[in-house]
Amino acid sequence: MSKTKKDPKVELINEIIQLSKIRDEYWSYHPANPHSVDVNVEIPKIDKAIEELQKKIENINKPPTRMFHN
Repeated sequence: MSKTKKDPKVELINEIIQLSKIRDEYWSYHPANPHSVDVNVEIPKIDKAIEELQKKIENINKPPTRMFHN
């Protein structure tokens, strides 16, 4: 197995990128952001989407029902 030495400059740049992404995410909720996310509105939307996906998963796990035509 060959070990590759990590470039310290690349590591520092990657850390800056990671921190910038976190900062951008925080800005989405910051009160000074004129376009901030209103969590009181968005959380119920996310909860509804989660419930719908959970129902779809439940339906996938159910055995198919037979339909008979008379």
